[in-house]
Amino acid sequence: MTQIIKLKTLTSTNDYAEQLLAKGEVEEGTVIWAEEQTAGKGQGANTWESEPGKNLTFSLILHPHFIHPSLQFMISKAVSLGVLEYAKTVLPGISCGLKWPNDICAGEKKLGGILIRHMISGERIVS
Repeated sequence: MTQIIKLKTLTSTNDYAEQLLAKGEVEEGTVIWAEEQTAGKGQGANTWESEPGKNLTFSLILHPHFIHPSLQFMISKAVSLGVLEYAKTVLPGISCGLKWPNDICAGEKKLGGILIRHMISGERIVS
């Protein structure tokens, strides 16, 4: 069963996920969901703030052990293309696209961004 950890305010769901992983094994599929992020992660050193209850701000923990680290971009590509295809189904008639590496756009507006971070140990992705 997927565990959903829902919190009112966090600096970053990504930081919280990393803290859980550092403490030990975290079940695959665990979702960390915050109503508000005060210092969400963006690309590079960018941060992202959200208005409480106005955005989907969550992190999903996966353990893709079966993917070699040299192919880790394929995870980003698959997730981005999957979200794009879903956006097209719920926004018919609106031109949806990707601004690589991680922005989902509809028309001229950014719908959201996807940040995927990996932990690599030797020759495998551990999370």
